[in-house]
Amino acid sequence: MTEQFASIELARLYESQGYLDDALAMYRTLTHEGGDAAMVSEAEEAVTRLEEQLSESRGTPPDTAPLPEMEGMDIQEGRKEPESEQEKRMAALLEKWLMLMVVQKRVNVFKAIRARL
Repeated sequence: MTEQFASIELARLYESQGYLDDALAMYRTLTHEGGDAAMVSEAEEAVTRLEEQLSESRGTPPDTAPLPEMEGMDIQEGRKEPESEQEKRMAALLEKWLMLMVVQKRVNVFKAIRARL
């Protein structure tokens, strides 16, 4: 959803507020959209900078996804917990709901900032 509002200013705002993952996603969107060469160049530099910063803070190289066999592992026991299909659907719906709540809050904050300008 944030791709709809992608702008270099909003990406900078996300970065300054510490939402580095969201800023990185928005900068990546801006690099693929084309447009102003200076904006694309700034977005590409920001992607490189944020990938390095995030990989250092997480201790993993960029573009490294968690291993599929680690999903659903019980951290304390080190074994997989059985999940019913209903639990999986409920967890997915809860995750989507929470993401929508976060996006709604960020859009409201953006609207408030924009109204002040």
